[in-house]
Amino acid sequence: MVVISYEYIFNDDCWFKGFCEREKNVGCDSGCPSYIEMHYLMNTSNIPERYKGIQKLVPQNCDYETFKNLGKIKSDIINFVKSGEFLYIHGNLGTGKSAWAIKLMQAYIGNIHIGNQFQDRCWFDYIPSINVKLKDFTQDDKRAELLKALHERDLVILDDIGMLASTNFDATNIASVINYRYSNKKTTIFTSNVQPDDLIKNVDVRLVDRILSGYVMELKGIGLRGKGGTYP
Repeated sequence: MVVISYEYIFNDDCWFKGFCEREKNVGCDSGCPSYIEMHYLMNTSNIPERYKGIQKLVPQNCDYETFKNLGKIKSDIINFVKSGEFLYIHGNLGTGKSAWAIKLMQAYIGNIHIGNQFQDRCWFDYIPSINVKLKDFTQDDKRAELLKALHERDLVILDDIGMLASTNFDATNIASVINYRYSNKKTTIFTSNVQPDDLIKNVDVRLVDRILSGYVMELKGIGLRGKGGTYP
């Protein structure tokens, strides 16, 4: 049996601060059911610490249309996930691809957290990290739990899919995940620095066909990470 360790730590810097009825009426406290469920989902989805807070994303001029289209997905995120959609977000380094993917995941979590009853619903992972973890045969329980999350969760983000290694072991594991999620209508968001037409250089053509089978959106701006820009 796999036992998942989870630590609950209350922080009054809540995702709903400023527009929560409980906050207005009784104030923020560690017993808030909404905060507890939201905290659980955010911390069992493998979202990097940097991205767990509220992300303010401001488009560069060339990306207004893409932001608008991603915003439409965000506003209808429940139906997007229920429909088992695939989304491929690509662009230059530091343009907000991962931040947007996680923003969509957070929107889903925000919509389903009440009454979730501590079910595991989402998973974020970086392709090279997945490959490293799956090669660690000294941690069979963790490998099994990772594969279960990648296959079964409602919404999965596969970050930097263009970094998929060409070894048979790595390619087979990721292909298994993608094929399963495609066949079972499990919504998956991919991010990549690779243009769709160039993805075939690193990824099997049949897998590329599935990755690009849904929405494809490009962030065309220059990378702003570490330059004092608007992202993240």
